[in-house]
Amino acid sequence: MALLVRAAAVAVMAMLASPAAAQGAPAYKNHTVGGAYGWFFNATSNTTSGNYSWAATERFYLGDYLIFKTNDNSSVVVTSNSTTYSLCDPSEDYGLDTYIYDGMGGYEEAVFAVPLISEGTYYFFSEANGGAQCQQGMRFEIKVAYGRGLPPDLAQPPPGPGCRLVRVVVSWVEALLLYSLDLQICK
Repeated sequence: MALLVRAAAVAVMAMLASPAAAQGAPAYKNHTVGGAYGWFFNATSNTTSGNYSWAATERFYLGDYLIFKTNDNSSVVVTSNSTTYSLCDPSEDYGLDTYIYDGMGGYEEAVFAVPLISEGTYYFFSEANGGAQCQQGMRFEIKVAYGRGLPPDLAQPPPGPGCRLVRVVVSWVEALLLYSLDLQICK
């Protein structure tokens, strides 16, 4: 009986010591970038659709998603490289943690989701028009914490040496179809 009680006490202590318990184990959340205004750029007025400083007041955890409502006029660059972010230019960034969602399949409007699958600081910006959209404020930074950890459907092994993970996103607004496929490209 004492052994059973001790085993139960160890199990409870292990649960209390886990990162999820320490941070209150927040539920997974979808964050809509730019709120109702979305991720758009008005080329005529040279302005963005919203104030992207909203990210500074949010908390982001593994397993959350960033939802982008955008069009084929803008792109989304996701990177952990602060230099790429400050330059508004991913062209010289060959890192494994930089992804570019671009073109949106030629549709006027699109909605797509970016899963948060690694802890750390991440930068988001539009590199369209030679980085002009980013320079006009279409950019933000987030810090991703552990939270509950990755849900099983997002947990996957990292790319092997010399490989890069590329996410292909296909969306179709009229039918609200969203499909994403991860490919490993190796040298």
